[in-house]
Amino acid sequence: MSLQSQHSIRVRYAECERMGFLHHSAYVLYFEEAAMRNIGLNYKEMEDAGIIMPVHAFNIEFKKQADMTIC
Repeated sequence: MSLQSQHSIRVRYAECERMGFLHHSAYVLYFEEAAMRNIGLNYKEMEDAGIIMPVHAFNIEFKKQADMTIC
């Protein structure tokens, strides 16, 4: 199954590494933010509905660096 989505996020300087790329640890946070916006909920609404979103596993295959101009 392949899901595709596009979501713009402002990259913070602290999330960049010395070579000018987004640090790999930030991708998971960005994916989470995009998923929450795509389903149209925020954390409070989910928790109030009794939905807790634990992550059992997360596997990323990096194809290329994120497009950025801030780093």
